[in-house]
Amino acid sequence: MSMNSQVILIALVISSLIALTLATTRLAPRTGEASFRDIIELRERLCSDRSVFINFEVFVTKRDHLLEICVESGCRRITVTETWIITPVSSSPIIKPEDFAKRGELFALYSNRTYAGMSTGIQFEFTDEEVVVTYVEAKRIGKTRKLILSKEVVDELVIYVENASILLDGKEIAIINGFSKIKIKKVVLEL
Repeated sequence: MSMNSQVILIALVISSLIALTLATTRLAPRTGEASFRDIIELRERLCSDRSVFINFEVFVTKRDHLLEICVESGCRRITVTETWIITPVSSSPIIKPEDFAKRGELFALYSNRTYAGMSTGIQFEFTDEEVVVTYVEAKRIGKTRKLILSKEVVDELVIYVENASILLDGKEIAIINGFSKIKIKKVVLEL
């Protein structure tokens, strides 16, 4: 193979890579508005997949809450986050959002006929030895067509307690009787 052929081959490979990079944002065709069914499918995919590419834009926002683990000697305060993923829809039923403290699932549906999406909650898993508290935090906010969940334990806090109360924004949401280990897991949502 001559030197000219090698240069042409390398140039062809580089230009192909550049074209592929530019085209990846356009692989999912844009649609006008999402349907409510798209939101349901997005929720199911977020619960099972780690990375989701969508053909409509969503807006991601977040709000901080105070989680307190209280024992006789005092309270341990941890900031947890409520994340909202919202998009305009052509039509949807009215699904009012549960209060953040009452949402028992990581992704709860929300809609008001013109907008639909999900709001995250705090998920509790109780076993004999431990209580696992899981929440989702968006790494940043804004518009996106790609959502990536880091399901590994990104930020884990372990606390050993005896007879504790768990409060969210000053309201008691759980009581722990006896000795227990409390794990607080943060699942990171990247845009």
